[in-house]
Amino acid sequence: MKVKLFCMQKDEEDILHEWIIYHSYLFGIENIHLIDNGSGESSLQILEQYKALGLNVYSRPEYSRKGDYICELIKENMNECDYAIPLDIDEFIGVVDLKNMQDDVLMKYAQQCLSFNSSYYLNTYTHLQSAGKMSAHAAYEHFVTIGYGLGYSPCQKEQEKTPSKEECKLFIEDNERVILKSYPELFISCDKEQIWSILNQLPVYGRYAFSYYLTSRNYELEYDNPIEDVTIFDKVDSENFEGRGNYNKKFFNPKTLQILDHGHHYGRVEGLLQNQCVLTNLVLFHYHHRGIRKLVQKCKNDIRGFGHVKNIDDIRELKEKLKQNVPGSHNIQTYLNYLLQGPYSLCMFDDGGLKITALSNKIKELRDFFNEK
Repeated sequence: MKVKLFCMQKDEEDILHEWIIYHSYLFGIENIHLIDNGSGESSLQILEQYKALGLNVYSRPEYSRKGDYICELIKENMNECDYAIPLDIDEFIGVVDLKNMQDDVLMKYAQQCLSFNSSYYLNTYTHLQSAGKMSAHAAYEHFVTIGYGLGYSPCQKEQEKTPSKEECKLFIEDNERVILKSYPELFISCDKEQIWSILNQLPVYGRYAFSYYLTSRNYELEYDNPIEDVTIFDKVDSENFEGRGNYNKKFFNPKTLQILDHGHHYGRVEGLLQNQCVLTNLVLFHYHHRGIRKLVQKCKNDIRGFGHVKNIDDIRELKEKLKQNVPGSHNIQTYLNYLLQGPYSLCMFDDGGLKITALSNKIKELRDFFNEK
């Protein structure tokens, strides 16, 4: 089985080394196809360095045609790979797997879920009903997906059940996808063998969905080594996006892909409706937020690349495009916040987020390996 990655980048020199060495570790540098979209000298030097080692490098001028360019490359290579994975340069592949948690911890989790008492839970954690009465089923779902991670108790101590090991295993098996979606910090890995294991077990199909995003949090104006330094993430899951189906990022059987959208959320696939896909346990680390200066630069590049406005600092024009919900509107909103409220409006000072170091640790390990060579 062979996997090829396809990506476009512009002036992403702060994470370009890390993206290339990490995905080369996973799939081989010769299987990475990277389009440059008019970068400056810093990024071009990095690309030349890795081109000499086998990286496939291209140059394309129109950012708004990113989906078209990548789709063309996928079709050119469709007989050379089984999976074509389009990525952005701030996206890194990971995997969630129950094997990454000790069995006794999983058994304890199952025991607590099977011991759940909704009356106790709602009477103990009264804030859960501040926005209205919560049903017993909703309370159970809250504990299974959130409350356990917060250390909430499912019942009084003397009410705890003692289900058999088989009952616990059956609960975990029946709820595997919910568990993996709810607690990425407990189950995530950047292990090459685990990622390949997922790919090797997938059925033959046209379109596959990543399970969710882990989106980085901004706490600083800039970072020296963003992939190593940024370790707090928010989970973003768009499996049922505004009632329109799965909006999480996709990858494809290259032989059936016909058209690729700019953000890689759908893609037109021969014989499939837009909402048809195979769900996987692969996830994406998303380093869109990796320092305010870089975030603003990326937003400006995106707005200019689409040609949305004549004057990028014209607030009226930006607001009008935002109303029209043009492609990349989220970047327009971010840039408007910056113009109207200043750079520190883009910092995330509130509590929350998930502490995840799997990718940071793997990048350090790979950097040491490459330095030794």
